[in-house]
Amino acid sequence: MANLFATMKVKDFDHWYQGFKGHVDVRSQWCDESRTKVYQTPEDHNDISITLYDVDMEALQKMMSNPEFQAMAEELGEIADTKRIHSFSDMRKG
Repeated sequence: MANLFATMKVKDFDHWYQGFKGHVDVRSQWCDESRTKVYQTPEDHNDISITLYDVDMEALQKMMSNPEFQAMAEELGEIADTKRIHSFSDMRKG
């Protein structure tokens, strides 16, 4: 399991966030959804970051490669070429 920090720009945060909240059941299949957090930069509310914990990377990769997921991300206004995903760990645990 991995912890992920994702950043991206979206066309309209409110529209994107409604869709994001509507897919809790999907995310809970491949991460600890109770710990998922969404952040916005103060300068541009459409510039967002997401933290995801205990991610099943195989399940996430399968979902992200699905054309239906890709179409949904586009409909929600995610700007694909701005999306970056990084793994991280809590340094206090090691």
